[in-house]
Amino acid sequence: MKTDLESAWPNLLMLTDQDFWQNEWRKHGTCTTFQVKPWNYFALGLEIHKRINLDAIQKAANIVPDDKKYYKIEDFNSTIFASLRAYP
Repeated sequence: MKTDLESAWPNLLMLTDQDFWQNEWRKHGTCTTFQVKPWNYFALGLEIHKRINLDAIQKAANIVPDDKKYYKIEDFNSTIFASLRAYP
């Protein structure tokens, strides 16, 4: 699972990977509405990542990485909602 997490859920916070994922679990995983263990939380995140290509959804809406262009969070949210009928 570590290799998959490194690829799909990269650590961008300058923490050790262990500290980063522990932080993700504490901040997001522990507030879920169903009982879940850390392993299952990350496995579900990886499964969703495999099933839903957010990069393709954004690209179809002309939202692409660009260090000279800025996007509003509403742009991301509305694009995802239009495709998935759910807000991120």
